[in-house]
Amino acid sequence: MKKIFVLLLLFSAVIVQAQDQKLKTTVSSFSVEITNWDQLEDYDWRSLKGFFKDNDKNDSIQIKFCLKNDDPKGSENDFKLSRSSTTIKGKSSELKKMIRMAKKMTREIIKINKMLKE
Repeated sequence: MKKIFVLLLLFSAVIVQAQDQKLKTTVSSFSVEITNWDQLEDYDWRSLKGFFKDNDKNDSIQIKFCLKNDDPKGSENDFKLSRSSTTIKGKSSELKKMIRMAKKMTREIIKINKMLKE
């Protein structure tokens, strides 16, 4: 009788422990679709850290910005860009560096965009 009681207790402990385990989620990609590069001027870059916070340091991630302009306006001589995207790939441990690179890239794209409008 003692053996059955010990086995029953052991079995119930294993079942309870198995139910306490949490599922781990990993975010591998973040994408933003915009209609104008100027929309990224006021983007909250710190929010990106929240998306990848549960990732392991060696998880591969990518940050992608897509310009989707279905109706590019301007005269015949103006530069018209209807679709463009930029992607930054790296590891979760390099997220701060990737965010700095994304900021720099968008600043340059905005500067070029403003120069072309003049």
